[in-house]
Amino acid sequence: MNHTGEPAAGERDARVTAILAGIGAITAILAALMLAAPHRFGRGLGYAFAAPSGTVEFVTAYGGFYLGVGVFWLVSAWRTALRAGGAALLAISSTGAAAARGAGAVALGVGDSLTLGLFAGEAAIAALGWAAWFWSLRERRQATRARCA
Repeated sequence: MNHTGEPAAGERDARVTAILAGIGAITAILAALMLAAPHRFGRGLGYAFAAPSGTVEFVTAYGGFYLGVGVFWLVSAWRTALRAGGAALLAISSTGAAAARGAGAVALGVGDSLTLGLFAGEAAIAALGWAAWFWSLRERRQATRARCA
């Protein structure tokens, strides 16, 4: 803690790093599983693969894209120049996912435990993302002030 009672810059950095690294690792692992066994995981989520092109779309989005995003979050956890951008992507994309899932569930009357669990997880991840983004921006301002002083 510093003299104002707030966490020191290093402590704030550790929280941002932990959030980005943790969510990045989980995302990358889940994406790798989607790539390795798309039909198994796709059916578990309610997808029906009517044609090979559907499988390609599934692995492109849930495997390839999410693997790239997960790796980006991992890299942004340790690269100061990418930290705020990584946290912003986490906050905004998770908020969008939670909002879309919540609205879709209400509109379609879906209330199964998988949908509710995924919604709760996305909302929690969004909250962590917003906190990480706030801390990373604050950290950047403090570093700028220190350089200018």
